[in-house]
Amino acid sequence: SDVLAKVIPANKVRKYYKDIGYDVKDLKEKYGMDLIGESSKTKFGYAVPKDSQILDLLGGGMSTGGRIPFTKGGTDLDKKIKEYQDMGMELKDAIDEAVKDELEKTNKDRQPFAPDNESRVAGDRFSFFTKDLEQLPAVKRLQEDINRFYTNPTLMSMKKQREETLNNIRIRAREELRNERPVKFKASELANLAEEVVFKPAGALMTAPVVGALNSIEGVYNAARAGTENDIDLKTKFPSVYKLFDYYTSGIGPTPDDQTYIGFIDEAIRSYQKGAQNLSYSTLDLAFLLPDIVFDTKLQERLQKAYDENAYADPETFLGDAGAILTEFGVPSGVALKFINFMRRGLKAKTGVNLFTKSSDELAGTAKRVNQFSNVAKRVGVVAGSSAMGEFVGGSRYNTLRRMNPDDPLFLDQTLGYDFIDTKNMSGRELT
Repeated sequence: SDVLAKVIPANKVRKYYKDIGYDVKDLKEKYGMDLIGESSKTKFGYAVPKDSQILDLLGGGMSTGGRIPFTKGGTDLDKKIKEYQDMGMELKDAIDEAVKDELEKTNKDRQPFAPDNESRVAGDRFSFFTKDLEQLPAVKRLQEDINRFYTNPTLMSMKKQREETLNNIRIRAREELRNERPVKFKASELANLAEEVVFKPAGALMTAPVVGALNSIEGVYNAARAGTENDIDLKTKFPSVYKLFDYYTSGIGPTPDDQTYIGFIDEAIRSYQKGAQNLSYSTLDLAFLLPDIVFDTKLQERLQKAYDENAYADPETFLGDAGAILTEFGVPSGVALKFINFMRRGLKAKTGVNLFTKSSDELAGTAKRVNQFSNVAKRVGVVAGSSAMGEFVGGSRYNTLRRMNPDDPLFLDQTLGYDFIDTKNMSGRELT
């Protein structure tokens, strides 16, 4: 069928009619067709084809005031316009209403396209897109695939379990965030900050070499006299040195029972100390793994015993635990990221292979798209590598997540259908 009009953006109305030989100002003054004003309100306009009967009539035969004469043999659209004008409408309003009626009639009467038809009606350059997308076989197949994927029993089961796990996490988070004692900021705790972050670490650096030397002497001497009585205990010989070392390596401790609030600064210190200690023990646990496997040295067992005897106080708030987790997993990830960047710089210097991202600003076309994909791949590789290292180091038996949720520290036990194995009391070959 013939095209009646095409909907175009409001900002293209003036240029369109100028291109086909009409001045929108003249159309408004002579025939009352305020095309610019109407399109500004509605944000769209009608692009009537140049060979349209409407524009032929505008070119001649119109009387002042915009009345359109009805001539024998006129189109159905002409009749509609005449009917609306007889009802008292201005020409511009009559045209709008007539065009709407014809469009509705066309859309109502049209039939869905056969599968082998093109995507739009054959016709002139003003043809409308009339294909019924929902009836296309390809669209139907895609809808069936999507429905089949999202109704897969296994995926639905995993989704339900994941939602239940996330809901439990939200409930626990709300419970953890509501502490029995409020958190308060006290300026008096700034002294604790200086003591725990500056003074104690400095003292530990000074006393650690001395204590290490004394322990070495004690161990060598007692080993040389194995099987005999009266082993030496240098702690009794140098009690002040050991007492100073124990003080310098002690943490801030828990909030006193008689204190009615949790100190914000103290909690931040607990969070940092616990995270740093867990990270240290996780690193040593990995270092002792190989000797335990090969020589069955039981180093990991002794490390676990030392951790149990010297563990810092746990954070007492959910946010404190979150800070400890960030330390445990974030620090090794950051170190891994720096190491990866160091290796990339070395590879570029030695071989000329550039694994860093490159700007796409001066590129175009296929070269730009290839560079963008390459940049994404490089970023994914770097982030994945550093994240994996953070998980490998921080995800040991010494981490806050295990303490917070000992049965399922990764929150994926039920979701992925595996049974979590507690490795806390394992070491060496059994742990492997």
